[in-house]
Amino acid sequence: MISRTLKLAVAALSFGLSAAIPTVVLAQAPPMDMSWAMRSQMQNWAHGQAAANATGNGDVNGQPVRIHGIDIDPARRRVNVLGREVDLTDQEFRLLHLLATHAGIVFSREALLSRIWRGDTFVTVRSVDTLVKRLRRRIESDPANPRLLLTVWGVGYKFADL
Repeated sequence: MISRTLKLAVAALSFGLSAAIPTVVLAQAPPMDMSWAMRSQMQNWAHGQAAANATGNGDVNGQPVRIHGIDIDPARRRVNVLGREVDLTDQEFRLLHLLATHAGIVFSREALLSRIWRGDTFVTVRSVDTLVKRLRRRIESDPANPRLLLTVWGVGYKFADL
């Protein structure tokens, strides 16, 4: 027979909450303690998601942006690079918009994870690297030597200063 603790841990993992649940919770614990701890962690996670959406971290909206020959229209979800329309995925668009509206500001991979990916998706910080690589292929004239989407070694990424 599967213990209640194991069932709760499996349920949490199936919801993609592994990063939000401390290891201590997954240790053997009385069923009532485990249930309380899981419920508490899920409420904290949901509260964090609501706060992110309320502060605009979860959504792209606002006025069109023009920077370094790139036109970004959030209302129409359109991007033009030097007059040529570029199709982007939702995540690529959200990343470009975030970095372009905060040109020169360095974002860590963790900060980008929390702002770009939806809460119910399991990703690692290396997923940010992959997304940046894909976005560079679409907007940079030479993705191997980027001049717009820049790496700040050991820290994260930024959009070129004005």
